[in-house]
Amino acid sequence: MKRQGVRATAVCAVAVGFMLCWAHPARGMYHPQAGRWLQRDPAQYVDGPNLYQYVGGMPTATRDSVGAWGATEHGTLNDRGISAWYMALDPYLDGLPTGPCLAWITKTLRKGNLDVDTWEFGNYPLHYNRTYVKNETPAQQARNRAAADAAYGTRLNDKAKLFRDELAKGQNGCEAALLALGSRWHSRQDFFMHAILKNGVWNAWSVGGGGTPDTRGAFAPSSYSLNLLAPSEHPPLNAGEPVGAGTPEWTARYDSAAWDMEQESSDLWLWWGICDCWCNLK
Repeated sequence: MKRQGVRATAVCAVAVGFMLCWAHPARGMYHPQAGRWLQRDPAQYVDGPNLYQYVGGMPTATRDSVGAWGATEHGTLNDRGISAWYMALDPYLDGLPTGPCLAWITKTLRKGNLDVDTWEFGNYPLHYNRTYVKNETPAQQARNRAAADAAYGTRLNDKAKLFRDELAKGQNGCEAALLALGSRWHSRQDFFMHAILKNGVWNAWSVGGGGTPDTRGAFAPSSYSLNLLAPSEHPPLNAGEPVGAGTPEWTARYDSAAWDMEQESSDLWLWWGICDCWCNLK
């Protein structure tokens, strides 16, 4: 959803026997026990028909700590890749996944994606971020940006190799391969929200520029700090994303990430060629 999650709340109070929390900045009132918002999503139906749902209806498993590029966006971007693959399938030549198989593919890819935020949150290059350095000189900034960018490229390649290695195991590697693919998709998606131009400007996609995780020449990972007082390029947790949800730049970045997922759906073709029968037995 396009508003803060309970992890970002500033004020909670007991009311008529249960706890209510007000998100900060004020994006609505959150009910921790019910795991839902009490006000409609101000962004309306962008995340689906349920305007009161929080993080895809999985409040115990995921969280939306910054309110602009969290579990919901990663999930819907995943779905764009899955849809592009599914719509291109020939039912006679390729076969089609059964309902349970397709649901399992969606669930497993999403788990691989969201596990990056759960288990690899501090691995900044995976998210196209870099550690904030206090009093960084321009020369240090250039070196640190280049090192973090190179680390991001290496990690993308490592995850692509892991996907191929697991798939080489045949049906024994089907699940692990999907988890690796979901993890890689997360890192690709994060590029589109966290990339900053090397001249320090955030607006690139909305003015006809932009790049991809594979063409990063004009971009660098934004610096990131958990310290609320540190003036990092990427605001810390609870301060909101640098590109506000619903702005032209946010929309352009999201649309570019969706296009990238449609291109990356080619990996699902490789997976389906090996795991189709195994998956359809679910």
